[in-house]
Amino acid sequence: MIWQAESRVAVQIQGGLGNQLFEYAASRALSNRLGARLILDCTPRTANSRKFALDRFSIQAVVIHDGPAKIRSRYFRREGSDFGRWVTNTFHDVFPCTVQIDAHRYKVIYERQLFSYDPRFATFAGSIYLTGWWQSYRYFENVANVLRSELRMQGGSQLANGEWLDRIRKTNSVCLHVRRGDYLDSRDYFGLCTLSYYTRAVQIISELIESPCFFVFSDDLAWCREQLSMEAMQFVDVNGPDDAAAELQLMATCRHHILANSSLSWWAAWLGDRPEQIVIAPDPWFAGELSTRDLLPKRWIRLPPGY
Repeated sequence: MIWQAESRVAVQIQGGLGNQLFEYAASRALSNRLGARLILDCTPRTANSRKFALDRFSIQAVVIHDGPAKIRSRYFRREGSDFGRWVTNTFHDVFPCTVQIDAHRYKVIYERQLFSYDPRFATFAGSIYLTGWWQSYRYFENVANVLRSELRMQGGSQLANGEWLDRIRKTNSVCLHVRRGDYLDSRDYFGLCTLSYYTRAVQIISELIESPCFFVFSDDLAWCREQLSMEAMQFVDVNGPDDAAAELQLMATCRHHILANSSLSWWAAWLGDRPEQIVIAPDPWFAGELSTRDLLPKRWIRLPPGY
C-alpha cells in the first residue's frame, strides 16, 4: 500500500486482546479504504490500562506509546437518557475536537452506537482518530481475508501449546469457551451463560457433526471440570491470563465453536471461519439493555444464554 501524507487513521487501543482486535480491525478497514497510514495509539490512559497485546500478530500499523493526552470520552452508560445522548452527539458533531500526533492533526470520531454499526463509518474522510470499541463485523467485512491473514500469531507456539494444537487438529474439534472471572461481579450487566446454555449447545453440535471432541477454554476451569462432566471433554489448561494470544490461537484452530459472551470467544470463531464451521453464540449477548444487533454474523446459530 502507498501511504498518502495528507491522510492518516489513528485509533485508541484499549481493553483486553479481544477489544484491541476489534479496534485494529475497524481502523485497518478504514485506513485501507482511505489509502491512509494507520497508527495505533497505545498510550496508557489510566494506571490500570491493559497491555498492548497485538504485537504477537502481523499487524500493518505504526505503534506509538506516547500519544496525545487522555481524550474526553462520551461512552454511554445504561442510565443515560435518549435526550442526553442526542445532546452529546449533537455537541460533538457541531464542535468536533482534534488531537495532534507527530505534528499531524486528526479529527476525533467517537463511537456513537456502541456494539451496533454506525453508518457514518462509511463516510469518514481525511485524517481520523477513532476512539470506542467498534464491535461489529460490518466495520471490516470487506477486508476479512486481509485480517485473517494478518491476525496469525508470529513465531511458533511453546511446546505445550504445540501438543494441544496437534490434539485439536486430529479431531473433530469444538471450542467451548466459558467466561466467568470478572463477569461474576457484573452479572447483572454482562450476564453469565448458564449451564443449560452449554448443555443445549453441546447437544446441538452433537446432532450436527460426527464424533465431536470438545476443548474447554475458561478463566475458571475448576468450575468447568465440576459442572461440564459430559463425555469427550478436554480441559485446556496450558495458558495463563497473560497468554491470551496463544489461547486465541488454540481456540481459533478448532473446527467449530460454542461461544461465551466474550470478545475472545467472538474472535476465535471469526478467525476460525471455514465452510463447514458451526458456531453457537449467546443471544442476547449481554444481560443488560445494550443492543448488540450488529455483533453476530448472520450464519451463526443464536441460542438463549439463560441470564
